[in-house]
Amino acid sequence: MTAMPPEFDDTTGSWSSYRVRLEAFFEGHGFTDPGKKRALLVSALSDNVVRVQGQCQSESVNSLSYEVVIQHLDNHFDPKANEIAASYAFFMRNQAEGEKVRDYITDLRHLAKDCSFEKFLDRMLRDWIVCGIRDEQARQHMLSQQKLSLVEVEAFARAAEAAETNVRAMQERSFNDNGAANFVQKHRRNPQKSGRGHGSMTESTQCGRCGSDHGSE
Repeated sequence: MTAMPPEFDDTTGSWSSYRVRLEAFFEGHGFTDPGKKRALLVSALSDNVVRVQGQCQSESVNSLSYEVVIQHLDNHFDPKANEIAASYAFFMRNQAEGEKVRDYITDLRHLAKDCSFEKFLDRMLRDWIVCGIRDEQARQHMLSQQKLSLVEVEAFARAAEAAETNVRAMQERSFNDNGAANFVQKHRRNPQKSGRGHGSMTESTQCGRCGSDHGSE
């Protein structure tokens, strides 16, 4: 019995991910004949996807070549992004306040996928990490270097962020420790006065002749 590829339903999964699994399925089972691959693919499509295929052309899907079926599915479920718009989004992306460097770099990589940078991808990522990070000191240091790779820029940006976080934590601990020390010193210099001491502040009305207390008469 011929092995069947998993079903593709656009409501439960993405076409791009399914296509990767489909090609792996064909390779794993040794299917190379385009006609057989087309037949297996069409048999794995959900009813909705078959209807979509029927709207793409007037011919029956079973009369099309494997390459044409794949192209129609690509165009409908995974259309090519606008390269100019994708590049605009990439170059407008700067690190947000409070955003981790690793998250910023991850998003830059995602945005770069549709920019068609191709062999210039590493350079574009390197340059825009330098331009887009919020740490001005880290940027100035990297700009002063004659040559840096993408890996080196990523590592330095993360190290600078970690160092800044550690310094801030130490400063906060130092501030708290100094505050506690100042509190203790202040109360040592001004000890709480006893009840006897408060009594001595009361003005005496004792008579100097008879020794009696006449009060404030």
